[in-house]
Amino acid sequence: MNNNSNGSKVGTLRWMAPEIFKQVPEYSKASDIYSLGMLFYEILDRRIPFEEQLYDSVIVSLVSSNQRPTFKEDRKQFRQCKRLIERMWLQDKNQRPSCQQIIAEYQKQCLC
Repeated sequence: MNNNSNGSKVGTLRWMAPEIFKQVPEYSKASDIYSLGMLFYEILDRRIPFEEQLYDSVIVSLVSSNQRPTFKEDRKQFRQCKRLIERMWLQDKNQRPSCQQIIAEYQKQCLC
């Protein structure tokens, strides 16, 4: 995800980290971690993020105010994975796990 030549944001809105919606977007590894968390959510819950929302402006508002998609299923075997995903979605980009932490935690707790 990048800004195009006229400065507008480029990317897939439902997977964008909150810092991308700032006046000056902050693209980083942490914003990629957030997006990866959304992808994991989509795989685990079998729904796209914020699928019930029809308007982009509502999604931007939700993400900017620290709201995230809800999991429709509460399968016991996926609770640790959900916790990992929720950490990947933290509003403070500096609090999100690194790629190495995600891999280690996934291997330890999420593989069935």
